[in-house]
Amino acid sequence: MKKIIYLCALLTFTLTGCVYNPNNANSNHHEGHHHSHDNHHSNNKNQNFAGGWSNVSTNSKDVKQVTKFAASHVKTKHNEIKSILNAQQQVVAGMNYKVTFLTHGNKKYKAQVYKDLKGKLSLTYLKKI
Repeated sequence: MKKIIYLCALLTFTLTGCVYNPNNANSNHHEGHHHSHDNHHSNNKNQNFAGGWSNVSTNSKDVKQVTKFAASHVKTKHNEIKSILNAQQQVVAGMNYKVTFLTHGNKKYKAQVYKDLKGKLSLTYLKKI
């Protein structure tokens, strides 16, 4: 009988050791909290992640292309782009772009353009701000 109890105790400790993962020991306790001492988190604010928006260079070829496309939908005679102020992209089945631009008429616009996998552009929204 002592051998069975000893064997059960040994088996319990062995299984507990196999299931316990010290890297995840406190994951539930700290869930939802960010600590500056966590080495596994990046401090990069532009970190890309699936489905999220990330900043992109206003000088990139794609950003210039989608901004020109959005500006072509501005219903004024001064719809030429003076400058691109801000740009973000989002990976989807294709790519979404959010751009903020200034026209030569000194009007500021925000636009979102979808570029499908074949390169076709669609204007999602355009707003004067």
